[in-house]
Amino acid sequence: MKNYFLIICSLLIWSSYSVILKKTVINPVVFTFLTTSIGWIFILAYIKLKKIKISLANKKKFYIFFITILFLINSITFFYAYQLTSIPNAVFSHYLAPVFVSLLAPVLIKEKIEKITLFALFMAIIGMGFIFFPSGFEIILSKNDLLGISLGIISAFCYGLLIIMAKYLIKDMAYILLMFYQGLFTIMFGAISLPFLLKELHLNVNIIVLMIVVAFTHSFFAPILYLEGLKKVKAQYAGLLGYIEILGSLILGFIFFNEIPLLTTFIGGALIIISGGIVIIHGKQ
Repeated sequence: MKNYFLIICSLLIWSSYSVILKKTVINPVVFTFLTTSIGWIFILAYIKLKKIKISLANKKKFYIFFITILFLINSITFFYAYQLTSIPNAVFSHYLAPVFVSLLAPVLIKEKIEKITLFALFMAIIGMGFIFFPSGFEIILSKNDLLGISLGIISAFCYGLLIIMAKYLIKDMAYILLMFYQGLFTIMFGAISLPFLLKELHLNVNIIVLMIVVAFTHSFFAPILYLEGLKKVKAQYAGLLGYIEILGSLILGFIFFNEIPLLTTFIGGALIIISGGIVIIHGKQ
């Protein structure tokens, strides 16, 4: 149960990201680069404190470099999906990630897909439908909608593949090294994009303090919780628990923006919670 609890805690922390972005005027892509870079300083301090050796085989460094690219594509495509189409379209397409985990895990890491996973996945997707499409699915889509949904699906694919790759790597290596090198590679990409970052940068004391807090909670603490749990939890289960992040966002939206949920939201939320409970109970057995 401890491992499922760690994953759920990390997802609830990450669910606050949408609220944080609403509260700031910084470009989301720039904000992600900066908080990841600051978070890497915390990771480096942790490694120095624990005297962890950072030497790693080139093959694993290549895998982590690939994971970094997946992380960046996932983040950027999701942010632009938000801009091009409606929030329901963007979120629903992005959270198809567990579907890709279920499809890719048997092929890439030989993790047999279970019937209970398919059942829980179906229930969670129905629950998402209730939350994001209370009046029914959109039938008429503009070009921007189609592009936004396509970016959301690309984001979902990268997110799903990222989970599988992380699961594969941490089998025989310290996950803090995965975080260290992913952060380092992200900083490298950020340095290449520095001219763009400087144009979009509008800092003040409040923003700097916020970035430091987010860097610690979202780029350092939450990944440690998630990867610690992922070591003992199947990738398909971890992917399904990702829907908890949606519930966290809805709760925080109500608290900070007075976004009152509809009846269909409660129905969808109940289905997602039940699907997560099924996965946890079955995994424990």
